[in-house]
Amino acid sequence: MPGLELSPAHHPALRGLVEHRHELQQRYPPPDRTAEQQQVIDEVAHQINRLSMAEPARPTWIGDRIAAVEQISVDRYGLGLRFDWPRLWLVLPEHVQAEHAQASSQFAPAVVTGAWTLPYLVLGALWWPALLIASVTCLSAWARARTAIAELTNLSESTTVSSPSRSAPHLPTVPAPLPQLKAKKSPGRYAKAGAG
Repeated sequence: MPGLELSPAHHPALRGLVEHRHELQQRYPPPDRTAEQQQVIDEVAHQINRLSMAEPARPTWIGDRIAAVEQISVDRYGLGLRFDWPRLWLVLPEHVQAEHAQASSQFAPAVVTGAWTLPYLVLGALWWPALLIASVTCLSAWARARTAIAELTNLSESTTVSSPSRSAPHLPTVPAPLPQLKAKKSPGRYAKAGAG
């Protein structure tokens, strides 16, 4: 399952893999690269992507995965999802919007399941079997949340790759400037009646 890899923020081999890939790319420049050399580079790149799609920036895997989609969109495609997503959403086909809504809706039940962990922990102070229930509930919520975020981020990245704004550059990417309004002089708040 794509959502069940180790957290890249705490994986010690990530930096070494990235350096190894850069070393291979320098050793085998693209014009002279053979198919076998490219396959070795691709295998290292696949290992890196399994750990993290971008440089880890958050303390959790879920946070890293969301931040990675934002970073990849900026680096590869020039789309800042924080600001461009509402505009992009307006031009997406309805079936793509429906897929996003369905993927987003899978995360909410995982959060609700995780929220039930706290009452079970409190009950566990009085009745020890509730601690077992709390741990199973927590692990279930964690696995469901990771799977939901993995699906949502994969879908979001795919959407930015094939977005209509990339294939139709005439769509506005920056909001039009607001018209300049001329201020009228007012007599002021304390002006005497009839003066002016």
